[in-house]
Amino acid sequence: MRTGRAIWIAGALGVVAAWMAGGAEKVQVIGRETIEAPQGMWLLVSVPFENVGGDGGALKFGETAIANDLPAGSVVLFWNEDLQRWSGGVKSTRGWAPGEANHELGDGEAFFVRNNGDGALEILGAMPAAATKSRTYKGGALSIMAPMYPVGIRFGDTEVASQMPAGSSALFWDVGKQEWEGGTKSGGGWRETGARMLGVGEGFFILDAAAGELKWEQEKPYARP
Repeated sequence: MRTGRAIWIAGALGVVAAWMAGGAEKVQVIGRETIEAPQGMWLLVSVPFENVGGDGGALKFGETAIANDLPAGSVVLFWNEDLQRWSGGVKSTRGWAPGEANHELGDGEAFFVRNNGDGALEILGAMPAAATKSRTYKGGALSIMAPMYPVGIRFGDTEVASQMPAGSSALFWDVGKQEWEGGTKSGGGWRETGARMLGVGEGFFILDAAAGELKWEQEKPYARP
């Protein structure tokens, strides 16, 4: 998976939504990132963008460029934190089943895909304008996560890494090896695990040693939009 910053595009390729508000024209800035998706390999991905058009509605998996790009025979899996298990399905020649197509992607949610074709996938959408975004999760349970803004960040620099107490763990998916890697936070911090770079559109798992309902808040790391 590429770890570069998302490309910011304004007024090009017909993918910028403009609307009139209060007599002034506003332009919605669109971001795009391309990820490598070798055939038959699992990728843990996320969509750190919002709906084009700015209607404020939830982004459904079936509305994403990833869902559209994946050919028939491809697979998507979503993590259920309450049940601690995956659910999902296979894309048919008629498209995704309603259960997968209508799955609402929350802020900071990642999911697995397996490409039945060979080629790159696009992550595309409106650049988030909110000053902060947050994701709630449960302590003591495996929770799936992803940066909520389309900018690469070191895991150790995230608030969620800082707030997790000693004994907490983080897991990252190695696409080449098709296996998990990661580490546990000690009294001295995350050590090598903290240096792990999270690219645009990349997800990870955490197991927070704290109890109860918890929250990860992330501040917008750019000035525009």
